[in-house]
Amino acid sequence: MANYNIVLLPEYNKRLKIKSQDFLGFSKKALKKYYNGKNYSIIGEVKKEKPSKDSDRFIIGDEQFTVKQYGSHSAILNRKAGFVCVGEDNYIAVIKSRVPFLLLLLALVAGIVIGGYMLWSMLNGDSVPVIKPDHPLPEIDSNIEEIENDNSGSPNSNISEGGGSVSMIYSLEAQIDLTDSDIDILFKNPSKSNHDVTIELYVTKDNERILIAKSGRIPAGNMLRDMDLMPDTAILTEGIYEGVYKVIYYNPQTGERALVESDITDVAVTVRQ
Repeated sequence: MANYNIVLLPEYNKRLKIKSQDFLGFSKKALKKYYNGKNYSIIGEVKKEKPSKDSDRFIIGDEQFTVKQYGSHSAILNRKAGFVCVGEDNYIAVIKSRVPFLLLLLALVAGIVIGGYMLWSMLNGDSVPVIKPDHPLPEIDSNIEEIENDNSGSPNSNISEGGGSVSMIYSLEAQIDLTDSDIDILFKNPSKSNHDVTIELYVTKDNERILIAKSGRIPAGNMLRDMDLMPDTAILTEGIYEGVYKVIYYNPQTGERALVESDITDVAVTVRQ
C-alpha cells in the first residue's frame, strides 16, 4: 500500500475539488506544455471513493481517497478534470463524473423526441403548434472556468433591446494539436459584461471563411481556454493559418440573441501534428 501526497507547483493552472477538498493542479494542456516533450508518468487516478484497507491512497488535507490504476474509470461516464504531481515526474489524474451532463443530454434528447412527436401530430391533422426559435439558446460550454480575481466591475443591469455592454479579453493566437483535435485559446468575458457570448473560430483561405470550431455559451465572469476541432470540416495540415473569431451575444435575462455580432480578425492559428 502506498500513500501519495500532492506536490505543490507554481505552474499549476486549474482549481480541482474532491468532495470538500480544494486544491490546484494541471489541465491536460498545461501539463503537456509544462513538460514540452519531456517524459512524465500518469501512475493512477483518483475519484471520490474512500480507501479500503489494502488500497493505495491519495491524501488531501484531512481526507484520503483510493488511487486506482490509470484507465480504471469508464471514459464514457467520467472525464479527467486535471492532474496533480505526487513526486519525481509522477502524476495522478483527478476523475470527475459525466453523469450530470449525460442526464442533461438525455433530457435534451427526450425534448427533441417529444417535439418531433408534436410536429408529427400537427402534420397529421392534430392542432398542436410547434414553433422553433430562430436562434436556439446554446448550452453553457462545459470547459469554462471562472475568472479569478476578476475586478472588472459589476454589469450594467439595464440591458437595452439589441444592445448592451460587453468587455472582452482575448489572445490573437490559437494552437491546434492534430493528435487529439484540441485547440488552445484564451478568451475572457469579464464580469462587467452584461451579455453572455459564444465564439466561432474560422480559418480563411482565398477570402473564404471555413468554420473549424464553435463554443458553448460563456457567461460573464468566465473564460475559455479549450475548444474542440469540429469533425468533418476542412482537412488542416501543419502550418499557420489566418483566423477569425466571430463573437455572438446573448441576453442572459431573456436568452435573446443580439442583432449585433463582432469579428475579431488577425488571429494566428498554428497547427501542429
